[in-house]
Amino acid sequence: MKKAFYVLLCLFLIIGTVSCTQNNRNNDNANSQGNDPYKAIIEKYNELLVCKKNNTTIPEASETDPSTIKTVYEIVKKCKNPLDMGYAKKDINNDGNEELIFGKSTLDIIAIFTVKDNEVVTLITQEDSNSMIWLDASGLIRVEQFVVEGQYMTGRRYLVYEISEGSLKRQVAIGCDAMKQGNWHKLDNQQQIPVSKEEWNELYAKYDICPFGWDNREYTKNYADLTIRPLLETPVPKNQTYKLSSIVKDDQVKITSVSAESISFTISYSKYTESVSVYDTELSATATLTEGEYLFDNGTITGSIEVGYNSVWVKINKSTNEHIDCRSYLFDYVMSE
Repeated sequence: MKKAFYVLLCLFLIIGTVSCTQNNRNNDNANSQGNDPYKAIIEKYNELLVCKKNNTTIPEASETDPSTIKTVYEIVKKCKNPLDMGYAKKDINNDGNEELIFGKSTLDIIAIFTVKDNEVVTLITQEDSNSMIWLDASGLIRVEQFVVEGQYMTGRRYLVYEISEGSLKRQVAIGCDAMKQGNWHKLDNQQQIPVSKEEWNELYAKYDICPFGWDNREYTKNYADLTIRPLLETPVPKNQTYKLSSIVKDDQVKITSVSAESISFTISYSKYTESVSVYDTELSATATLTEGEYLFDNGTITGSIEVGYNSVWVKINKSTNEHIDCRSYLFDYVMSE
């Protein structure tokens, strides 16, 4: 009787040990996944960008790959400059869960991923170069699309989404003609529902929150506090002149000299109202590398300068000149000398 009891006791101990070991393994896997659910996506992103950089043919995704990994393949295949591609993690809507954002140092957002029911899912991707995704301070995602048929732009679309339980929920979806002069309509899936110009303007006002003279990417930088760092290499400052391609302004940044410790530059600045330029000036400064940032203080403005691939961000933190607004400015186009 005692022998049978000891056999049963040993059997229970063995089962318990195996169970605990398995539970520990499961917990380790869960903790690893919980610490960084985006690890596999980022690793694949890096791997494929290296292929793109080295002009190596990017293979096709496996049929067994999850849809998010397949999305990464498509993103890298379409990218033109792998050295400017990077990512950021940010809790966009302040729900306690970080989103994963792919994009460029100019804050051209390519894709946004999130976690839903413990699985990584794709929230949104940039359809093509005629589409722009941007963010605001309240956690909404905005999209502007140009409708192109053949060689001509025939229409525009404006959309606003919120993140709700790991999915996108549309708040605004409207369109018009290319010149914003007619064909006012709402969008319901692929259907266009005509509306009055007054109703359209009310909906558009919920989309268009960017101040006059700002680029949408500047809005993302200033209000969503987003920075996307290149994944493969750190950009090297060059003696070049940059301007902002999306706004008709003469603002420029000219990098005049570069050393291992500093960047000297001149910024031509214009402050505009909706009717006329009210202030023009030119300032020079030298930014010194300090704890990984190039910081400057020329007595009139203080801030930092951040160099991307063929782009520059200038952030003005303080200004003694009332006409110079304190915010981040993008210059994304290299001018020929």
